[in-house]
Formats: sequence, C-alpha cells, structure tokens
Amino acid sequence: MKRWWRFSAIDVDTLSWLTSSLVTIWVSIVVALHGIVSITAGGQAGGSFATQVLALVLLVAAGVLIHVGSRPYRGRLGAALSISVFVLTGLGVLVSAAGLRGEAVVPELWWASLAAALIAMSLAPFVPGRVFVPGMIGVAVCTVLGALSATGGEGVRLPVAAALTASSPVLFAIIGGSVLTGVMIADVERWRGLVGDARVKDAQEEPVLAILERVTAGAWSQRMQPFLQSIAAAEEVSDRDRRRA
Repeated sequence: MKRWWRFSAIDVDTLSWLTSSLVTIWVSIVVALHGIVSITAGGQAGGSFATQVLALVLLVAAGVLIHVGSRPYRGRLGAALSISVFVLTGLGVLVSAAGLRGEAVVPELWWASLAAALIAMSLAPFVPGRVFVPGMIGVAVCTVLGALSATGGEGVRLPVAAALTASSPVLFAIIGGSVLTGVMIADVERWRGLVGDARVKDAQEEPVLAILERVTAGAWSQRMQPFLQSIAAAEEVSDRDRRRA
C-alpha cells in the first residue's frame, strides 16, 4: 500500500488505461441517465428543477473531466485537473442538497450521492493515494453536510442517521477505490517480480550454446559450428568458403 500512496495504478500499469478509459466514459453516461431519471420520474426535483439540473451538469462535467484528463497523451492526471474534479463533485452534491432542502428525500435514493460515489471509483486508478484520499474526504464532508440538509425535512426522527445513510455510497467508494487500487498495484508489481525472476533463472540455467542450438533447430552443431571451425583452422579464406558462408 505504500506504493499506492505515491503512485497511481496507471503509473504502474500504463496499459490498464485501455479498460479504465471505458469505465470513465460510461460513468459519465450512467451519472447523466441516473440523474435525469431521478429528477424527472423519481420525485427528486425538489423545489427547483433548475437547481437539480445544474447539479447534474456539475457532476457529469467532473466525470467527463476525468476521461479527458486521463488520455494517454496527457500523461498523469495532474493536480489541477484532480482538484477540479473534487471541486465539481463536491459543488454538485451541495447544489443538489440545496435544491432539496426541506423535502422528504429517501436517504438511500439520493441521486447526487450515488453520482459522487461513481465519480470517486472512476478517478481512483488515475491518481495516487496522497491525492485521492484528501480530495475525496473533502467530497465526503460536502456529501454529509448536504445530506443533513437534503434529508432533514419534517418528520425525520434521526437526521444524523439519515445523513450517514445518504452519504454512505461516497464513504464506501473512498474505501473501495483505495483498497482496489492498492491491491492492483501490489499484484502488478508482484507479477513483474515473478516474471523477472523467471527470466533470470532461465538465462542462468541455459548455456549460450544450448540457446543457439535451440534457436537454429540443430543447424548450429550440424553445419554452422563445423564450418566456423574449418575457417579458423585454414590459413586463408577461399572463394568457395565465401560462397558457402
């Protein structure tokens, strides 16, 4: 896990971008679709439909920024882009909560909290732990504060418990993203160590002449080696030797 704190999964295994990039673009699509359905048909528009739309735009923009900022030609997802993702995500959650203030929102169905969790999981492979953890803690604080507002309507007997329930997807995403990325980095480095040890072992156990014999399918000992020995024993190289060579 020490390596995960300093390096991202993409730093250790650059080819994993091929699959991670598909995840990031689909996260943006899922966030958009889930938000639209929740706002329009799920009864989470609150007192202001426009406010929820603005929150949705901010959260989708955070997901798109991860996808664009992590393109291979851009290198590591920089600090400025990472901070932008955190700010957009936290702001989107707070805007959504502000629009739901006083409404009877079911804690486990709050769409903005799930959107923030999806963004956290898609960001995890692209930034080291020292960036991911502090930034996502900030998002989690915004989510908890927003959840206290969004789920604190009249008739709620345990507002703190409701807020923790509403913000639990983000909290679980922080833990899951950290553990999964750390395990992946450790597994990749362990695999590289095993491959390197195997190559060294093979090179030590198989002599050079045996490698030549295997590569030339027996031609080394049957034709090439006798010919070279005859050239070495001769006083001069004849035209016939040149043609044969």
